[in-house]
Amino acid sequence: MGSKISGSISTSVSRRVSTGGVAELYPLPKRLMPQTPARTAFDHPAPVVRPGVCPELLAETQAIVFPAGITLCATAAEIFYFDVILHCSAPGSFYLGAGILAAIIMALIGRLASLNSVQSIIAGEANTRVLLLSVSISFAAMLCLFNMLQISGSFPWGWFALWYAFSAVFLLAARLGILLWARLLRAETRLLQRVAVYGSMDLGTRVSGQLFAEDRNLVLAGIFSNDQPSLSHGIPDGGMADLIAAAQSGACDRIILAMPSSAKAEILEAVAALEVLPIDVQLCPDGMAVSSEIPGMRGQGGLVLLDLQRPPLNARGIILKAAMDYVLATIALIVFSPLMLAIAAAIKLDSRGPVFFVQSRHGYNHRVVRVAKFRSMTVTEDGPVVTQAVRGDKRVTRVGRFLRRTSLDELPQLFNVLLGELSLVGPRPHAVAHNESYARILNSYANRHKVKPGITGWAQVNGCRGETKSAEDMRQRVELDLYYIKNWSPWLDIKILARTALVPFYSPNAY
Repeated sequence: MGSKISGSISTSVSRRVSTGGVAELYPLPKRLMPQTPARTAFDHPAPVVRPGVCPELLAETQAIVFPAGITLCATAAEIFYFDVILHCSAPGSFYLGAGILAAIIMALIGRLASLNSVQSIIAGEANTRVLLLSVSISFAAMLCLFNMLQISGSFPWGWFALWYAFSAVFLLAARLGILLWARLLRAETRLLQRVAVYGSMDLGTRVSGQLFAEDRNLVLAGIFSNDQPSLSHGIPDGGMADLIAAAQSGACDRIILAMPSSAKAEILEAVAALEVLPIDVQLCPDGMAVSSEIPGMRGQGGLVLLDLQRPPLNARGIILKAAMDYVLATIALIVFSPLMLAIAAAIKLDSRGPVFFVQSRHGYNHRVVRVAKFRSMTVTEDGPVVTQAVRGDKRVTRVGRFLRRTSLDELPQLFNVLLGELSLVGPRPHAVAHNESYARILNSYANRHKVKPGITGWAQVNGCRGETKSAEDMRQRVELDLYYIKNWSPWLDIKILARTALVPFYSPNAY
């Protein structure tokens, strides 16, 4: 795989590639850099490939939708039975509690019955019998529990029958919806995992041949190598830079390193370069194959695969974080809409120019997104050169000074959250020009893009706001951002959102 690098591989250079509106910066050894000139985010973008959807995401969605549906059906049956049929009122919380209890039982039975099996979803199996049996067992368990607690008389049989019917219909419809979603994704090859192989051409060809012959749910995204093309080993689809560009454009969901175990420097070199990607990276040393899986190793297609890197969020984490984003952003927009209208009017009365300021910033997986803010300055810089605001900056308007101090200028980014471009909590996105500058200085800077950027973040609630006067200031922010990515949980997001409400009142760096 070419000559080894002398000295520490931690010493790296920055390389920029733009594919599909993507401006990537990542540490890359000189010998892995392509010879073609680099393009920036301001060049004409190529189309971005629609990213793949992991099957586990569909399974986790079903695992959440089923119990939630049973709970909602309990309330729907209560309203229909008492309000529509009997024309009387009933304690809604009483029946909602029964629904939550049945949802817990259903979730346990569904796990035991493998109702949320990834394999069955991919295969398009309706599992109608198992589904109805699971619902029936859940409701039978509820009846037993009601009798044990001697409260069965508090729940009319008419309501219970309606609840069971509503739940059965809802779960069948939800299952069919999940299967239809899976079929559409599979037709677009987005449910099939797109795997790229990187390493020596002989090992890469052998590994890909065995892997894709055994698993029909995999699609080869390409064999990448920095080896010189040869007639015996074939021509690679590109080098390391091309592989990273493909992954950042959405054309690759997983990377397997097919490299000899003796090439330790090259393995470490490749792992360091791929750290910026939020996808699985595995090592198949020497194309090793075994007849059965070894404990502690993931095997596939008879190959030994060692996990080197996992995405920061698993399927359940993605769903929980997305649900929090969409629900809380919608509520925030409703609550703050009168204030946002007042701010828009104040901006127009205070100074000339548009109400909103839209700027290109790096988002998830280094993709460039257009982030909206209330205009707080007399300029709207969005190009290769963006000058940071400093204390006493004359470009800041009177209304803008108040908006920046209280962070109210960030409120329009709630629309970015609803568009799926930002999250409520995450590393703050920086202007493209600043991003490229800091990535040249800090090797770990690009790792912040493994999750969606946020309106607020762990760095901001810990005092890292305002101007970054030195590389040390940015290094502290990056460390806090990486801590957040490594330790993410829903409770950490809630903690950050709660502390964000207090930041404008004590942060001396907001100006």
